[in-house]
Amino acid sequence: MQCILCEKPSAAKNYSLALGGRSGTFKGKQYTIVNSVGHIFGMIQNMEKQVDDSGSAQARLQLMMQFLHQNYAKDISLEEIACYANISKSTVLNLFNRFLHITPINYLIAYRLKKAALLIKNTEKKINTISCETGFHNVDYFCRAFKKSYKMTPTEYRKSKNSTVK
Repeated sequence: MQCILCEKPSAAKNYSLALGGRSGTFKGKQYTIVNSVGHIFGMIQNMEKQVDDSGSAQARLQLMMQFLHQNYAKDISLEEIACYANISKSTVLNLFNRFLHITPINYLIAYRLKKAALLIKNTEKKINTISCETGFHNVDYFCRAFKKSYKMTPTEYRKSKNSTVK
């Protein structure tokens, strides 16, 4: 019979009790000794499942990001994102938070601002037109969000980019 040391006794607690394992503290951390080769295989299977779940979660996140990239100029709700990925709204929020550390709506706003910055830099379109084309239907809100993100107004951004090109 082999012994292993588990740093997370909560995960091994039931096995430990059933198999006569012991727990204790070492260097300020709680450990549980589990007497079971079967438990090792269980832990490996659990880790493999977590990797599969992570891959699936990342694939869903990519799918949602693709949806946002293709539809950024439209009004998009959290519910529409969830429907597109065939998951719940809370799962959408959890996946964005887990992998990107941002909400999907804030991700969308940042993406819209990035697209707007490219249009401001590379075209002579009016700021109002760019605002609408990138999904901001209120030009005042667009200008505030742009200034918050780029530390200058859209017009100042255009002037600074045009002066560096010439």
